[in-house]
Amino acid sequence: MSRRFSFLPWGFVAALAFTLLTTPRLQAQAADATPDTATSFSFSVLTSFTGGLSPDEGGHVWTDNYPIQANDGNLYGTSYGPGAGVAYKDSLSGQYDLLYVFSTSDAVGGYPLQGLVEGRDGNFYGIAYAYGGDGDGAIFQMTPSGAVNLIHTFAGPPNDGRLANSTLTQASNGNFYGTANKGGANNDGILYQVTSGGTFSLVHSFAGTADGANPDSAPIQGTDGNLYGVTYGGGAHGDGVVYKISPSGGAITVLYNFSGTADGADCYGPLVQGTDGNFYGTCEYGGADGHGSAYKITPAGSFTLLHSFAAGTTDGSEPIAGLVEATDGNFYGMTYLGGASAEGTLFQLTSSGGFSLLHSFAGGASDGLYPQSGLMQASDGNIYGAAYQGGADNFGVIFKMTASPALAAPVQLSAPANVSPGQAFTMSYSVLNSYAGSQPGTLNQCFATNTAGDTTYWTGTINATPTTATKSVTAPASPGTYTYALTCGGQESSTVSISVATPVVNFSSVTHNFGSVSVGASGSAYGVQLTNTSGTGFPFSGVTISGSSEFTQANNCPATVAAGATCEIVFYFAPTAGGSVSATWSVNTTSTSFAFTPSNGGTLTGSGTASTGTVTLTSAGHNFGTIAVSTQSPTYGTELTNSSGSTITLTKGSVTAPFTALTNCGTTLAAGASCELEFYFTPSTTSTVQQVYTLSATPTAITSGGVALPNGGITLTGN
Repeated sequence: MSRRFSFLPWGFVAALAFTLLTTPRLQAQAADATPDTATSFSFSVLTSFTGGLSPDEGGHVWTDNYPIQANDGNLYGTSYGPGAGVAYKDSLSGQYDLLYVFSTSDAVGGYPLQGLVEGRDGNFYGIAYAYGGDGDGAIFQMTPSGAVNLIHTFAGPPNDGRLANSTLTQASNGNFYGTANKGGANNDGILYQVTSGGTFSLVHSFAGTADGANPDSAPIQGTDGNLYGVTYGGGAHGDGVVYKISPSGGAITVLYNFSGTADGADCYGPLVQGTDGNFYGTCEYGGADGHGSAYKITPAGSFTLLHSFAAGTTDGSEPIAGLVEATDGNFYGMTYLGGASAEGTLFQLTSSGGFSLLHSFAGGASDGLYPQSGLMQASDGNIYGAAYQGGADNFGVIFKMTASPALAAPVQLSAPANVSPGQAFTMSYSVLNSYAGSQPGTLNQCFATNTAGDTTYWTGTINATPTTATKSVTAPASPGTYTYALTCGGQESSTVSISVATPVVNFSSVTHNFGSVSVGASGSAYGVQLTNTSGTGFPFSGVTISGSSEFTQANNCPATVAAGATCEIVFYFAPTAGGSVSATWSVNTTSTSFAFTPSNGGTLTGSGTASTGTVTLTSAGHNFGTIAVSTQSPTYGTELTNSSGSTITLTKGSVTAPFTALTNCGTTLAAGASCELEFYFTPSTTSTVQQVYTLSATPTAITSGGVALPNGGITLTGN
């Protein structure tokens, strides 16, 4: 008797007796290719089911019933015990929540043997195996909060199925597809279609020898748009087939008849289409030693045996569930028995048949045993699954396998962390098993969702491409945090959140009084730092000063001040007559969405007084001291004043990085006039730097402190 059913109520077991009779088949095994040994894995238990204990956390995860990762980042799944089973939510860190307790006394029924699939509408869909309605099981819909609605009640042959124990597949047409082990025109099982609203259609009745019988897993949609699946029995040898059929029905194509010997027998788990376009699967029995097999088959039906399980301490036995392809290109699966403790294994398989045993289940509080479910790879790159027994209360566990080096996530989604209201930005995404064309495979049935109130139209079907794809998105007009999700194949998701906030430009200060300045001279410069604190570029169009021409400015701001960047505006005051004057200033921009703090501009004031003197420079050198790499120093300024009574001609030099010069001095300076030279230092390396900004005047030489300028100009030093 197959051990898959050893914990069901006896009456329930009797109803399933047709699935229990199995006979190992023996034949020679083909040699395996070299296994992949580049990655190591560590095993840990995420959650232990408590069974009938309090709180009621469920127990016993059935065949190919693995947790899926939904678009909120959490894991969702079902277990068939205790009682009639439960539905649960579990975080990647092990925060478990019970969502729903199934009952055989209501219309939905119980015993959810297989897992859930997340529909493009954000709800979950699954199968209650038996009881409920006519006793033949039901299809249900469940919201993320655990509200369950009946979608369809199975009615048995000839036009419906019974004992449906497959999960569901949502295809590119939006409909769900599944199988029932019994029912249909020949009572050999069916393949059916159902909509999210509950409209049910029989796609195909299996006929035994001709095309297979008793399917136990859902088909998947291949890259050509057809559905591909396996049956547990039927076919030319009675050991099952691999089949292909259009989602709209019609003729079914048998790609391969299992012989029950070296190739395999009793194939429960679903197929998975690899990145090479081939399909991969497992059989519980058969193979060279009768302990099961793993195989590859092309869309045209060319079959390759990849591995014959040999049991014992270094191999597994009875791989009941299917395989999953991870982002390293390898396939991962589990066996019900075998390994060091004869209680099941977790293994890695290459596309050419290289086999590695990764973990032997041993039971106890920190391990599981007798795994029957499949595996999935989550957004953290880790591989998650469930074991039928083991854990703290021996009702099974949810576990994870952590790779070193870490594996990439199967679904990746990225966007800027901060954007402005209405800003256009780019969403980037990539998906494992992504194919070009109008008919992507099942994993590429990707559906995008976003936060309610977002008008970016990210929602809907997203077609994957062989490389990272992008989508242009417009941010919502209202500030807030918005979450975007991409869910592929109904079971693997990635999310990203963006903060939409009013963009702000900050000024270090906006008001300054230059005090009393000699007529014809320049007062000390007043510097203002402009910082773009937003996540988008600020369009800078210059500075306007209104009220007096005696105030001028210079700046180093680019046409677009990048997100998070800073530039500087320096103001000068050169009175042409005595008395107090004032002016206002503001920054010009083509954008209407930016806010300014404390305000856009401010007030400049000063007063002019009479002056005499010669051509002088207030100082001829400055040491900026030690400044951190990539940090801008405070500004150093020096004033040039012409008190000679006649216009002078100026010859100015220049400096290079890490020094920067700003000046309002022209090529001439009128009698009684002044101008300003400003410098700052932004080191890029850890070293002492010195440069000379050459400066001379004719016909009158420039002095500083009563002597000629040392080094012929202004000497700048910094560390």
